[in-house]
Amino acid sequence: MLAGDPVLGSYMGRHDIKKFLDRMHEVNATKGEIVIRQGEVGNNFFVLASGECDVLVDGDAQRTLTPGQCFGEHALVTGSLRAATVVVTSSAAKLLMMHRDKFMNVIGERMQEKREKYVDF
Repeated sequence: MLAGDPVLGSYMGRHDIKKFLDRMHEVNATKGEIVIRQGEVGNNFFVLASGECDVLVDGDAQRTLTPGQCFGEHALVTGSLRAATVVVTSSAAKLLMMHRDKFMNVIGERMQEKREKYVDF
C-alpha cells in the first residue's frame, strides 16, 4: 500500500507502514463529498480504507482510487497547491487521515534514520 507510493516509497519500507497507519485517524465521507480540492493548500494526507473516489483535474476524471490507495502527499512534501480534486463516488467511503504536521514528523523521522544508517556505513 504505502510502500508502493512513488513519493512515500522512497521514505518508508514495509515495516514502517503499521506505525504510520497507527498515527492516522478515521474519517467517514458520503457520495459526492469533496475530500480535497484542486488549487487549495494541502493540510492532510489520506489513505482510502473503503469505498471509491475519483481524481479530477480541471474537472476531468483521471482515475478512480480504490481501497489501499493513498493521496494528498505531494502537496505536503513539496509545499505546492493541490494538483487535483478527489471526490467520493461510492455511497460511502472510510478514509484514514493524517495532518500535515504529524505527516512531516513521521517522514522526518524516517529521513533521519536513513541518514544515520548511511553515515554509520
